[in-house]
Amino acid sequence: MDPDLTREELNNQLMAKLWIWTISENNAFLFLEFKIGISDSSAYGVYNKENSETAFFKKGFEDDLGIGIPFWPKYVYHDSLLVDYQDAYKIIDVINRPLKEIDDTKSSQPFKGLYKLQETSNPVLILLNSDK
Repeated sequence: MDPDLTREELNNQLMAKLWIWTISENNAFLFLEFKIGISDSSAYGVYNKENSETAFFKKGFEDDLGIGIPFWPKYVYHDSLLVDYQDAYKIIDVINRPLKEIDDTKSSQPFKGLYKLQETSNPVLILLNSDK
């Protein structure tokens, strides 16, 4: 690499490049996190081992309620439990957002007990059982 490149010139050269940041897997899938250039931007992909197809995501998996907490497995435990975590302050932001388009009965269920969170609380675990 040219030692005289500025950070901006280097970023422009590498912007179209994807770097594999993390790979997690279970029996059926590879979960890939990519970094774009030298920025903080990420992209995500799931490779299906059975049919050799890959699906790409901008933010990871979106929740079914549309509340806004994206999920991306940081760990795979016993091949079926996908584990992610979010900082408490991000969860608090989501809880405090108005949920106009979501049914109140549905929106309160995942947050039971989370109303006691403070910004300095430990991260919140998000677990997804991937068994069929």
